Amino acid sequence: MREYRGNTAVAYQPEPQQKVTAQRERKPAYGLPPGEKLLYLVSVIICAALATAVLSLYAKAAEINMKVQQVEQKTAELQETNQALKQQKKQLKSGDRIRQFAENQGMVLAEKNRPKGSGQENVKNRPSMTGGAEGL
Repeated sequence: MREYRGNTAVAYQPEPQQKVTAQRERKPAYGLPPGEKLLYLVSVIICAALATAVLSLYAKAAEINMKVQQVEQKTAELQETNQALKQQKKQLKSGDRIRQFAENQGMVLAEKNRPKGSGQENVKNRPSMTGGAEGL
């Protein structure tokens, strides 16, 4: 700086001094502060718990769906069986079948109940179901 040597044209200006403060050197931060670490950890745990809950609900829904399909399949099979049994009942209930079964077992129709043209004129050769012993 200039010196003041009696020259009044030049005003005295003291030299600015640099401030020397006792600052510690900051180390660069490696990682996250403990508060953020805890926040992230809690967030990850919550996300994992929600994912587990969703997956378990999905698994339960799939299991219920499979059971429903099995019940529907069983219902269809039972309906088919029921239909076949109804058809068989209808066949077994028919009058012609009952008459034929009775004749095969040895039943002879009485004259008044015999249908016309049945072809059973020889009644004496078969035992009757009426309890009489006329054919013996």
